[in-house]
Amino acid sequence: DTHTLPAEKQPWNSKPLTMSTVLAVLSLCLLLAIACHAKPQQQRYNDCHERWVSGERIPGVYEIHPNGTKAPTKVYCDHSVKGTYTVIQRRFDGKVNFYTTYEYYQRGFGDPLGDYWAGLDTISALTLTGNNYLRIDLSDWSGNQRYAEYSKFTVDPRSNYYRMTATGFYGNIPDDLSYQSGNYFFTPDAPDQYNCAKNMRGGWWYYYC
Repeated sequence: DTHTLPAEKQPWNSKPLTMSTVLAVLSLCLLLAIACHAKPQQQRYNDCHERWVSGERIPGVYEIHPNGTKAPTKVYCDHSVKGTYTVIQRRFDGKVNFYTTYEYYQRGFGDPLGDYWAGLDTISALTLTGNNYLRIDLSDWSGNQRYAEYSKFTVDPRSNYYRMTATGFYGNIPDDLSYQSGNYFFTPDAPDQYNCAKNMRGGWWYYYC
């Protein structure tokens, strides 16, 4: 038998279902399913300090997005209970050759767990705010340790050839970096006037050697 409901009790949109209607419903269901099961967007951190503030305390290799860059950069975060550092260079066991090209120094090279250089583009982005300082730790095979700190450390973007500024020295090793402050970055294939990058077999902000 066929039964008809009164007009006021007709279901919403009681028109016969068509193929286009079914496809539209299926599409809506599919979109809802995707939205319900979509993974939450991963938190992006500008540097190791932001990761530390979020609660991380285990040192190791982490991804950061310096100054909001889209592509992640892997760096070593030297986390501790008291604070953290974003390590931008490590010379550890000599397995990585630092006598390389300007292009490699721009993008970075090596292994963050061993010898590595974070890359001029990354370092520049990390120091863009100007609200940071640099610490240099040195140690020898006998266990002797020395350090230097600079209350201000910035590296300009590539448009200004990564000009470096370092001021406010404090430490127990000779202050060499302040003398390099204001210089551009040089490499063996983009040498300075004294050929320090070639003679010292590595890139740096050389003023003299």
